[in-house]
Amino acid sequence: MELKQPAITPFPGFMDCLKRTLKRYAERPFVFVVIGLTASLIPAVILFLGLFPAILGTRPGQLDFISSPMIQLSTTLLMTILAAPFYTALGYAASRPATLPTALRRGFSLALTWLLAYTLTGLALLLPSLLLFPGAVMGVHLSLLMPVVVNEKLTGFIAMRRSADLIRGRFLKILLSLIIFVFLASVISLSMSLAPQSVLSSLAGLVVSSAIIAPLLFIFLQILYEDLKAEKKDIPTAPRGYRYHKILAGIGLILIVLLSTAINRTL
Repeated sequence: MELKQPAITPFPGFMDCLKRTLKRYAERPFVFVVIGLTASLIPAVILFLGLFPAILGTRPGQLDFISSPMIQLSTTLLMTILAAPFYTALGYAASRPATLPTALRRGFSLALTWLLAYTLTGLALLLPSLLLFPGAVMGVHLSLLMPVVVNEKLTGFIAMRRSADLIRGRFLKILLSLIIFVFLASVISLSMSLAPQSVLSSLAGLVVSSAIIAPLLFIFLQILYEDLKAEKKDIPTAPRGYRYHKILAGIGLILIVLLSTAINRTL
């Protein structure tokens, strides 16, 4: 008697993932719109109202000081820290049916966890990004960082390794899916920027990018995470062997220190 081989379920394609992404967004649009807009308003307030220079006690005449690279870097760090709870709330809302208060509460509780993983990822990607192709490859392997944080409560190098382990073996499929998604999002954003410049068009562009595109990206990554996790049930929850991530993060930190020192000497 011939034994039947178990049926192998093919990995979902881009269109399938996109349809499920749109469906999940349509189930709770209010939650995604409110959190997405709030996350985008924080950097807008800092940039356009000059909140960060005001905190430093900078006078309007000190424009050179405000436009210095170190101040710009500090402003970016401040915006990232303040917006982190809302980005994490988006990731949480993308992972399960959650009300707005629940998503925000979980976003604030997981913000530091995501910030640590995000910071270490940025440091580890610095050197590979200078080499272009290695940075792109590593960036794809670390693209599931947010789903890993909000679903498995992992952080730091463990979260980075977990993301890479899930994508390993499906790299080209995930790369192609991300390229198509980013291309479609760029076309939408570009079409908004080509509209006649006015307050209303700028506001519409902000709404599209922060209330629609950003949440859709978080949902899309979450669905990729769910499919990969279902396919690779044997992968341990807390992986080890992330030594090269540590090495790259250390090199990235050294590069930042050297760059900061060089900038300070030129000022």
